[in-house]
Amino acid sequence: NNQQGILVSTGGNTTFSNDFNIISRGNTITTGSAATIGQNTNVAVGNSSDGLRVQNRGTGNSSITMASGAITTYGFNAHGIDTWQRGANANNTANVSATMDSGTVDTSGRYSHGVYARSDTGQGLVLATLNGGTINTYGSDSVGVAARNSAGVTGASGNTVITMNGGTVNTSGY
Repeated sequence: NNQQGILVSTGGNTTFSNDFNIISRGNTITTGSAATIGQNTNVAVGNSSDGLRVQNRGTGNSSITMASGAITTYGFNAHGIDTWQRGANANNTANVSATMDSGTVDTSGRYSHGVYARSDTGQGLVLATLNGGTINTYGSDSVGVAARNSAGVTGASGNTVITMNGGTVNTSGY
């Protein structure tokens, strides 16, 4: 459980201010097991196991781009490409973005989005962009391209944007 294909994470230091920019080219990443499709208990192999994830608990910006390659996830809540500004406090004002330029993302678990950008603070810009490639989600409650900006801080004023400039999104629940 919670085993990422590629993970970059800051620690819990809320004053950390470096930016993270990750680009994946030509990689094949698989998390979980096809035997777990349809399971949603937190003991199943592959749960919360994203293909590419950048998570930031500080104030620096986080971005992840899939330039080419293939990602397959089978677990419950296992996203293909995920960037996450974690922790709802006033210091976390960073922008987060997830971009897919080319390649293929397949997710099969419930709540397993193809491209997902999210912030727990409700501050900063949350951006999910699909420029090309193919996203296939097969689990129920799984979205092809998703962005979420939770208002975890009083007076939060962040924006959430989804942009689709190209590519294909196919979704089907079971």
